[in-house]
Amino acid sequence: MMDPITAEIIDVVGVLRGGDRTGARIRFADLWLRVQHGDAFHRCVLCHYMADAQDEVEKELHWDQLALHAASFATEAQSTRAFEGVTLASFFPELHLNLAADYEKLGDLELARFHVLKAREKLGGLPDSELVNVTRMALERLDRRLG
Repeated sequence: MMDPITAEIIDVVGVLRGGDRTGARIRFADLWLRVQHGDAFHRCVLCHYMADAQDEVEKELHWDQLALHAASFATEAQSTRAFEGVTLASFFPELHLNLAADYEKLGDLELARFHVLKAREKLGGLPDSELVNVTRMALERLDRRLG
């Protein structure tokens, strides 16, 4: 059974995927007020998608940083919970990939490369999955752009 916060996050992700970035930001911001000091799993997932709803790279970076920070403090039980079939533990490579892409957009290629390396490290021990394969391909594209 899905908890109510996760269900609400999924609902807002649907708004975002439907193209209403402003509506999603407003709803995520409201939800953030309720979860910002709570469960690391909820904070990570919400921040990850809030980053995707941003129009400015600096704000996207801020939320991506918060997502990684929350994931870093997740308990073992939180790390094994799943969102759309993906556990928080297996989400780390994508979190670093997102930060690398943010830093690339901001022109900080050194930090972008750092997060590419971190993403690759985190991918190392994961079994093949759709997320792992998509992340791996995106890392290869980003790596080529970074030289």
